[in-house]
Amino acid sequence: MEIGTVRPSDPHKLLEDLLVAAVPVSTLDVRGEFLDRLEREGPSFLEVHLAALPRKAGRDYLAPELARAGEASVDLGALRACDLVAADLLIHLPDPETRIETLYFQGDAEERRMVLRALPFLSPGDHVVRLMEEAHRTNDEVLFAAGNLDSDLATRLLSDAAYNRVVLKCAFLGEPKERLQGWADRGNPELSLTLFDFMSERQAAGRDVWPDTGPLCALAPESLRERAGSEEDPTLRAALNELLQSL
Repeated sequence: MEIGTVRPSDPHKLLEDLLVAAVPVSTLDVRGEFLDRLEREGPSFLEVHLAALPRKAGRDYLAPELARAGEASVDLGALRACDLVAADLLIHLPDPETRIETLYFQGDAEERRMVLRALPFLSPGDHVVRLMEEAHRTNDEVLFAAGNLDSDLATRLLSDAAYNRVVLKCAFLGEPKERLQGWADRGNPELSLTLFDFMSERQAAGRDVWPDTGPLCALAPESLRERAGSEEDPTLRAALNELLQSL
C-alpha cells in the first residue's frame, strides 16, 4: 500500500478523522463510551479502566499512513486501534502533561505501550522525553519501539547522546533506519564512532553487521577519518578505511 500523508493541524480533529476512517464502528462506540465516562468521572477513570481498552477497542493494526499532528510525524501502520483510541483519550485529559507519567508507571505492559504510542499526538515537552528515555531503559523491545520508533520524536526531541543510544539499540536489534523518521538530519561524529565500534565488535564475533551502519556513518564521517589517521591497530585501521571507502 502506498503511504499517504494526513496533515490536520488540530490534534483533536486529526484523531477524530483518523478514527472514523481507520477503525470499525464498534471501536468508535467504545471510544464514545470512554470519552463520556472520562468527562463524568474525571482522570481517575483512565487509571482504572485504560487496561481494558485493548480488549474493547481491538488490537488490529492500522493501515500504513503518515500523519502529522502539530510538529510530529507518525507512521500509523505501527499503531493498533486501541493505541489510537488511547491517544484520543489522553489528549482529552485536563493537563495531560502531568498525568501521562502516572498512567505509564502505574500501568501494565499494554497500558504503557498505549501511552508511548500516544506521545506523537501530545504537546512535546520534558514529560515526553522522560517517557521516551524510560522506554529505552527497559528490556522490552515492544516498549522501546513504541516510545522511540515509527515517528520523528527521537530525531526532533532527543539530545545527541540520547539519540545516539537509540540508534545503537536499533543496530543491536536490527531495526531499519527508516523507523527513525528524520534520521538523515541527525548524523554526528560521536554516532559514527559508536557505530564503527559496534560494527567491529560484531565482525570480531562473526556476527552480521547492521546494514544501515554505512548510511548513518556517511552523515558525519570526519571522526572516522581522524581515527583512521591515528589508529595503531592494523585490523581496526583496515576496517576504518574499508568503511570510509564504502561511504
